[in-house]
Amino acid sequence: MRPRRKETASFKKISPSLPMQYTRTTRQLSFTLALLLTVFGCSAHMAMTQPEKKNLRVLETGAPRAYVIAELGPPQTTLDEHGTKLDQFQFKEGYTNQLKVLRAVFHITADAFTFGIWEPFGILFETWVTGNDVTIQVHYDAQDRIRTFEIISGEKIVLAKSRNNAPIPAVEPFLSWAVTPMLMPQLIAAYPQRLAVILPQQGPTASFVSSGLDLTLAYLQTFHPAMAIMEREGLEPVTQELILQHTGKVQDDTTTRIGGWKGADALLMVRIEQTSTDRLQNVAHRGGEVAHAVEIRLAQVETGLLLFRQTAVATIQVPAPGSDRVWPDEVVETAQRRTLRIAYTYILAALAASFGDNPLGLVPDLTTRNEGIRLLGLLHGGPGHNAGLQEGDRILEVDGTPYRSVTQPIALPANLLVEQRNERKKVRIEALSLGKQH
Repeated sequence: MRPRRKETASFKKISPSLPMQYTRTTRQLSFTLALLLTVFGCSAHMAMTQPEKKNLRVLETGAPRAYVIAELGPPQTTLDEHGTKLDQFQFKEGYTNQLKVLRAVFHITADAFTFGIWEPFGILFETWVTGNDVTIQVHYDAQDRIRTFEIISGEKIVLAKSRNNAPIPAVEPFLSWAVTPMLMPQLIAAYPQRLAVILPQQGPTASFVSSGLDLTLAYLQTFHPAMAIMEREGLEPVTQELILQHTGKVQDDTTTRIGGWKGADALLMVRIEQTSTDRLQNVAHRGGEVAHAVEIRLAQVETGLLLFRQTAVATIQVPAPGSDRVWPDEVVETAQRRTLRIAYTYILAALAASFGDNPLGLVPDLTTRNEGIRLLGLLHGGPGHNAGLQEGDRILEVDGTPYRSVTQPIALPANLLVEQRNERKKVRIEALSLGKQH
C-alpha cells in the first residue's frame, strides 16, 4: 500500500509542472507570430496607408467652394482677385479603399506562401507606387461657385480643365412676394341678375385669367344660384371698345349701350398689366422687379354706375444672378406666374366680399393641400383683419365644423379654430368688433 502512496505523491509533485510548460510554449509561439507579423506585415500596412483617391467630380462649373474643400481638403494657397477667389490644391492622387484592401491581402498571402521572401519586394513596390502628384487650380465667382478649374500633374502636364465658355448654371433664388394693401370693399346694394364678362383676349395670361374667373363665378353662383352668366364668345367684338373706356377716351354710357346690346344688367371686365418683355430680359441679366396688376370693374348697365372697382398689384424682387450669369427662363417665368396668381387671388377675394360672400375678408391660398385653408392674406379693415388673423394662418374649423373649402358659408359672428405659428387658438370674430382671441 505504501508504494502506491509514494506513486501518488510522486504524481502530485509532477503534475503542476505541465501547465507551466504549456504556458511557456504558448508565449513563444505568440512572440514568434507577432515578430513575423511585424516583419512580414510592413508591405500590407503600407498598402492600407496609401493616399486615398479624391472624387474630382466635385469640379463642376457652378459647384460651391465648400464642396470642393470638403473633398480636397484646405487649399495650399488662396488668392483674392477683385472679389473672387483662386484656390490651389496640391496632393497625392491615391487609390480607392477596395484597391488598397486587395493589395494588402495580396502581400499577406504572398508572405505566407513564400515564408516571408516576398516581403522585401512588397515593401519596394509600395514605396514606389505612392500616388501621383497633382495640382489643381480653382477659380470661383463672387458667390464662391466654381467658374473655371485646371488639373496639372507633377510633370506640369494639364490633365483636365474647364471650358472657358462653359455655361454657369444658376441656382434658383428664393422669390418672396409683396402685394399692395387692399381694403375691404363696400357691399353691392343690388346683385346682378344677368352678368356679362369681358376678358383679355390676347397674351399668355388670358387662359389663366379665364380659368381663375370661371372659378370665382362658380363660387358666386354657389351663393347666388339665380344669377345668370352671359356667354363670353359673343362679347369679343366689344372688348377693344371697353379697353378704350378704361383709358377715359370713351364715355361711361358706352357700358349702357353694350350691356343693352347683350341683354345684361351688369358688365364685369378684367384688365391686366404685366412687366414688359424688355424689362423681363433685363431682370434675367441684372435682376429687378417683376409685377402684375389686375383690375376688375363691375358696372351697372342701366345707369353706367360702377358697383365695384379694385386693383391688386403683386411684385417679386428677383436678385441679381451674379457676374457672368443669366437667370434661366424658368426663374423669370416662375416670378411671372406667382405675381399673377397672387394679384388675381386678392382681386377675386375682394369681388366675393363685395357680394357678401366673403364676410371675413379672407384671401385664401387655393393651392392648400393639407388640413384646413391657409391664408394668403387679408383684406384690410375686414372682420378677419381686425380680429388679428395673419398671412400664413390656417383656418381649421368654423363653428366646430372642419373648414375644407372656400365655398363653405361663414356667417358672423363666427368661432374659428386657427393654427397660427404652429400654435392652435380659438378666435371669435364679430361683424363690427375687433374680435377676441383665447
